[in-house]
Amino acid sequence: MGGTQNAGGAGQGAGSLGQGGHKSGDGGGGGGGYYGGGASYNDDGGGGGSSYIGGVINGITIAGNAIMPNPNGGTMTGNVGNGWVKVSWPDTACNGNIPFVIQYEGAMSSVLPIVKLTTLNNPINNDVKVPVKMEIIDHGIGQLNYANDTNFSYEGTIMTEWQGFTGPYYPKKNYDFDLIDGQGNKIDTSLLGLPAENDWIFKAEYLDNTLLKNSVAYYFSRQMGRYAPRTRHCEIFLDGNYIGVYTLTEKIKRDNDRLDIAKMTSADTVGSALTGGYIIEMNINGAPAAWNSVYPPINNATSPHAVEFKYVYPKADSILPVQGNYIKTYVDSFENALNGANFTNDSLGYRAWIDVSTFIDFLIVNEFTMNYDSYGRSTYMYKEKDTDGGKLCIGPPWDYDRAMDSPPSSGWVWENCHPLWPFPFWWSKMYTDSVYRHELACRWFSLRENELANGKFMAFIDSTANLLYQGPAERNYATWQTLNGISYPQQVLNLKMFMYQRLTWIDEILTPFGAELPLVQIPEDT
Repeated sequence: MGGTQNAGGAGQGAGSLGQGGHKSGDGGGGGGGYYGGGASYNDDGGGGGSSYIGGVINGITIAGNAIMPNPNGGTMTGNVGNGWVKVSWPDTACNGNIPFVIQYEGAMSSVLPIVKLTTLNNPINNDVKVPVKMEIIDHGIGQLNYANDTNFSYEGTIMTEWQGFTGPYYPKKNYDFDLIDGQGNKIDTSLLGLPAENDWIFKAEYLDNTLLKNSVAYYFSRQMGRYAPRTRHCEIFLDGNYIGVYTLTEKIKRDNDRLDIAKMTSADTVGSALTGGYIIEMNINGAPAAWNSVYPPINNATSPHAVEFKYVYPKADSILPVQGNYIKTYVDSFENALNGANFTNDSLGYRAWIDVSTFIDFLIVNEFTMNYDSYGRSTYMYKEKDTDGGKLCIGPPWDYDRAMDSPPSSGWVWENCHPLWPFPFWWSKMYTDSVYRHELACRWFSLRENELANGKFMAFIDSTANLLYQGPAERNYATWQTLNGISYPQQVLNLKMFMYQRLTWIDEILTPFGAELPLVQIPEDT
């Protein structure tokens, strides 16, 4: 983009320029412009916006609009604003100008909580968790937070590493972390108003140009009466360097405030005690499988993988052989019943083994989001003790940053499948059961009257995006150039258009099945 652009920012507003030309911006009340490329920069700030702060960046002292030497020839002019260093560096060696955008802690203000991570001994990596100092500035929803504030809502040490199977290969990393005390013991603590626990994740949302998709999927799953991870957006600095907008996310685990199932111990080896609670996962994530399904995936013509099951709770390194064999045998029995000649029979078929209502709700979430990272990947299941229901349930939902991105009317995800990730035969087989289809239609249209109404989706997306419009999204995408020429507001609008069209498509597909059976009832304690 060339020419000249003038922009004024109010509050957390910011002007921007993509490539070439000259930019001037006026920042007010914590605002300020940022520079994306070109030859020169001029910024006049007011009310704490782009006033000079100063600092040392890579050994070069930034002193207001001072002229600084360039070791390759020429000079560098710089101006420090609201968490930004904006510089244009004429370089005689390159015979041109090198533009820079450098974000730093300074006095940046944000309507989101601000998290400061400082490595202590070793860099964060993909192999082993390392200690990192964490400080959080959070004055409450809707309140401004300043990066130079020393009044922390949380201050302590965490043990962290990069999170995810493919995530570490992207430049913006996810972080899996545990809260620990001074002796290195895990401690349960509330973060950003979420229920106390010790296991958390900072999700980078690098593949999601709305920064909203995981939050949308989890929120509406909870609206349906199911547990799904709670989330809060925040902005993060790592060792003083701004690394973008992240989503603090609850990690899926057994806990009274997360997946509330019975605790298991080494004494739980016989009778009802052996029957739950368990959490398992279907995933292709590099970790060894506890066992593989004896049935090939329905997309085995393109997928090189078997359907893999893995222990989550109890963990693979602590589950007893008798416990592991119990849950494997149970899942095998469900698959055999579903594949059998009497699969629709209440006593002999699949319904004897699973809580069908959880499978219906899981399908609904993955279908209105069009999530191809589901069904056979990033798919959790759990089982309570026989004295507390006892049937196999599916969920909670997980990992939606690649979702909501396909043509909305291009069919069922469980039917079309991702070409690589293995999809079990379960969903296509259950869909041949007319009773199952009626129950699915009943549940869907009941939800569409309230919890999944169009207006509910639009309101949630708008209210969440409104916080990101006020500076955070702009800072994030100045750091990570992933918008591909589509503005952030347009990305959000595209998400809303997708949701409307996808919901309409499902309405049309399920209408012929009617709502002839009683509505599916969801237990209050799920």
